Amino acid sequence: MLNLADEELTRVDQLVSQEWVDAADDSVFAAGTLSGIHTRARHGWFGAVGDDGVRRILLAKCEEAIFCDGQRFDLGANQYVSTIFPSGYRFLAGFRLDPWPVWTIRVAGARLERHLLTLAGLRAAAVVYRLLEGARATAIQLRALVAARPETEARRENAAFRRDVYHGHRRISMRPYGDESRLYLYTSDASLTADGVWYYEFDYTADEVQEDLFSPGLLTHPLRAGQAIYFAASVDDLGDVDIAELVAAEAARRGVAPI
Repeated sequence: MLNLADEELTRVDQLVSQEWVDAADDSVFAAGTLSGIHTRARHGWFGAVGDDGVRRILLAKCEEAIFCDGQRFDLGANQYVSTIFPSGYRFLAGFRLDPWPVWTIRVAGARLERHLLTLAGLRAAAVVYRLLEGARATAIQLRALVAARPETEARRENAAFRRDVYHGHRRISMRPYGDESRLYLYTSDASLTADGVWYYEFDYTADEVQEDLFSPGLLTHPLRAGQAIYFAASVDDLGDVDIAELVAAEAARRGVAPI
């Protein structure tokens, strides 16, 4: 477990230097820094081994915002060539690696946890948000940022990337570079605003490379105290999946209580 003093939780240099990895089995992985800033091309919220044996970063991350009392607070953080934006690491109140990466976030009287875990046997990962307290928090927005490329090959916007996005009830699917890069995104209860836009020049300082990432759209989830919101990414079509059940099964496999 990583333990940082309170003053270190607001120091971006400390948070960027601390990295985490989660891998439920050899076919799925996730990695990043405590700050939320990706410093390496292999950092991502969901990576998996494709049918061709290639390790790919499929979902780089999600941009996140919580709404409290009508105000928007951005929870993420990105390093660009000349600046960090946004600076959501300022809201970090705690982090633990047991039994998977868990961030505790305090903002505008709200306290919530973000759990990020890979799922054994499924080539899938889940992100769970639980609002622990804060009755005035009303919604959380997620914007998926898709890479869909080999884990060490950061890429810029290019004509080969297929922007086609298919969405139905609680599911989004893409095949950015063909079948080997297929990606399914699942939500528990969200409205989708599909826009299909690129975000540019994420700077991976440890590798000295930049990357552009594609967003299929914006997901808005209502938020209530004590409620958990589930988001998942997978290589394979999981059908009418119950993400909460998948997360509970992974918790049981790791011998811990469900979220």
